Amino acid sequence: MCNQERPRILLVDDEPTILSLLSRTLTVTGYQVETAESGERALELAREHQFDFLVTDCFLPGMSGLRLAKLFLEIHPQARVVLMTGHRSWKINAALEREEIIGLVQKPFMPNELQAILDQARSEEKGDQE
Repeated sequence: MCNQERPRILLVDDEPTILSLLSRTLTVTGYQVETAESGERALELAREHQFDFLVTDCFLPGMSGLRLAKLFLEIHPQARVVLMTGHRSWKINAALEREEIIGLVQKPFMPNELQAILDQARSEEKGDQE
């Protein structure tokens, strides 16, 4: 991770309410959060900043969240990805086979479900470094 104390998350969803709620929740619990409402904007941010995590909706207008995850991991190969979706598909199930995809949260979900996945990845990362 680029910052052990406050890991950086790029949070992507086309619903501003979800971005706001998750951003506030994750910031309070110790994460640095950048948000984007599209895959294209997320890639711009990914090229400008270092991130430890990408949390993205699978179904975004324009570029899909799965495509975004693939391109994001080319920029930040050490990062981990969490997918959010309201609709599971075989493509999502196949993506979950990848090591970099550490979790899936099914919409609607409580913010603490996402936080638990991120916290687990953080603790595993710390354990690997000790």
